[in-house]
Amino acid sequence: MKHLIFALFWLLIAISACQKPLEIEFPAVQPRLVAACLFSPDTVFTVRISHTATLNDTADLSINDANCEIWSNTQKLADLPNIGNGFYQAQTLRPELGTSYTLKISHPQYGAVTAQSSVPKSFPTVLFAEKTDFAVMYNNDPNMEGIAHNKLHLEFRTKPDSLAYYETFLFVKQTYESDDYVPEWTSLQLYALDQNILREQILEYDPRILPFSNQNTQTETEQVNLLYMPNWLSGRDGNYSYGKHEVKYVFRHTSPELFNYRKSIIQHSYNNMNELFYSVGDPVQLYTNIQGGYGIFAGYTEFIGVIQDTIDDYK
Repeated sequence: MKHLIFALFWLLIAISACQKPLEIEFPAVQPRLVAACLFSPDTVFTVRISHTATLNDTADLSINDANCEIWSNTQKLADLPNIGNGFYQAQTLRPELGTSYTLKISHPQYGAVTAQSSVPKSFPTVLFAEKTDFAVMYNNDPNMEGIAHNKLHLEFRTKPDSLAYYETFLFVKQTYESDDYVPEWTSLQLYALDQNILREQILEYDPRILPFSNQNTQTETEQVNLLYMPNWLSGRDGNYSYGKHEVKYVFRHTSPELFNYRKSIIQHSYNNMNELFYSVGDPVQLYTNIQGGYGIFAGYTEFIGVIQDTIDDYK
């Protein structure tokens, strides 16, 4: 393998010495609408509307003159007025638990699109959350010594007779030893060893959001163990974090549309950089439920918790 890489390296050097600029004419493609809306009972409906573009298009893609509506069954619930920069927001309409909604968008130049999704029937119930001792692992293998990771143990209630989808992600409030640094929440890369996440075949992608399901669950209480890199390993301008800091975990009960969308994004991002030369991996089609366009319209409910993380042992 080393000999092959060495030969390819010198081949690229030889080829790069003989270059001839080429002008490529891309075929004309009809632009299509792109809509993005993740909704929950905590906020009013907000939709971001734009359009597709070619590689040579550098203009703003936002659309501010579309007609945007939210429906439920055969009843129109609200017109979403434009608030600027491609965003459309309901004045008072908030999603309700267990309700299915339809998004309808139309534009004189880019046509019409529709999408449907629902909010889960309940909020996720986290029964127990605890940050445990360090786990030392390498490349997601707990049997190999490597970088130390903290472990977050979550227990939650589920229904074994009903397929449900979840996702979780973590933030840490950085607390560097610097008088002029203002603490901020930063997302963390996650690792896990649980079978309910291993089934999704996304662990090697080092995602910051882990989607999973309760498929094959036999009990009403499920658990998930997340490994994340502790704060003390993160440096900024020579400053390192020690002592106590807060870890915020977000646990969501999601619609199947959001679950499929998250998985496709993780796989797509990983394949863009998983080869010897970046961006030559097999393409992964991003999931979309926007009929006639692209994007995502999906509901969820969430629970947010905060725990204290102490790393005094590493001072």
